[in-house]
Amino acid sequence: MNDKQHHRSARGDARNADPRATTQDYTRNLALAAVAGQSGCVTVILIFAGLFLGMYLDSRLGTHPAFTLGLILFSIPVSLYAMIRMMLSSVGAIHLSPPVGKSGMGGAASPEKSFKKENGS
Repeated sequence: MNDKQHHRSARGDARNADPRATTQDYTRNLALAAVAGQSGCVTVILIFAGLFLGMYLDSRLGTHPAFTLGLILFSIPVSLYAMIRMMLSSVGAIHLSPPVGKSGMGGAASPEKSFKKENGS
């Protein structure tokens, strides 16, 4: 077998190695991306929960803007913290796979070892 034929067969083996693993990784990464997108919805829910709870407490206790403003101001940093934690955990769980047809990284470390989370958790 000459050099070109060997190169073609190696490239074909890399593409057809395990299509189920590639599909499973793609599906898993897509699900994790959806979780990261849902963090925006959590932010809206927490802020509206603070708004409605504050309005309810103000109507019951007769302290018109106090609880509403206090709970809205409290819910903003809580929702930002929840959103950041959800996104970091879902993005950190995404597995990077090499492009199709690439069997090595050219001497570089594997993607799992070369990417680290910034928050250290």
